[in-house]
Amino acid sequence: MKAKIAMKRIENAANRLVTFSKRRNGLLKEAFELSVLCDVMLQLSSSHKKEDFMSSHAPLYIKNGSRDMLCYWNKSI
Repeated sequence: MKAKIAMKRIENAANRLVTFSKRRNGLLKEAFELSVLCDVMLQLSSSHKKEDFMSSHAPLYIKNGSRDMLCYWNKSI
């Protein structure tokens, strides 16, 4: 059984990039599955320059403290 790792910011930039690269693909896969299974439109972006995953073309920018988050949620009824 793997040990549980505490969720905190990785201070070393190189280690942070490696961790992001490893976890990114899993996150994108889950986002795709969620959009298909729940019939929702999602948009994920690790930067504001391009979308990593987009099931719609209508982004919504949310101000969150010192960071901007790119989010989109829409359920077709």
